[in-house]
Amino acid sequence: MKYGYSSQGFENDFYNKQNQFQFNGVNILILLNILIYLFVGSSNHFIHYLFGVSSNNFEIWQLLTYMFLHGGLMHLFFNMFLLWMFGRTIESVWGTYKFLKYYFYTGIGSGLCIYLFGQTTTIGASGAVMAVLFAYGYLYPNRMLLFYFVPMKAKYCILILIFME
Repeated sequence: MKYGYSSQGFENDFYNKQNQFQFNGVNILILLNILIYLFVGSSNHFIHYLFGVSSNNFEIWQLLTYMFLHGGLMHLFFNMFLLWMFGRTIESVWGTYKFLKYYFYTGIGSGLCIYLFGQTTTIGASGAVMAVLFAYGYLYPNRMLLFYFVPMKAKYCILILIFME
């Protein structure tokens, strides 16, 4: 049996030039995080101490720089995968400017919480990424997602992911 996919939507999705890499907010954030990880690595503790958020050695720039450092390849992969998976939808609804403003405000807010309540040096974009997940769950609570091959509503899947973090 042969399927003839000839609709305009199918052709736009799979054959159009619009599916090439685009410089939108999510892709730029992912690219920056990957480049910084490749440049700095995960084992440079001096860089993590200097640019990660810590209540012992706090500098104002750390509220921004800690979001671009990661403790390992899996840490980077899962943060960027979740950002790519859910952030694209949020950015398409809100626009790039509002999305980036939300991402950085929530990342800085997470850094402030780490500074006030944390005991160790913290790195990673997990706070901002969890805020993106929360926004997705808020905007699309009943959208069905597969979580470990189990279909569930986005509001439950997002809550599980946030609690796992």
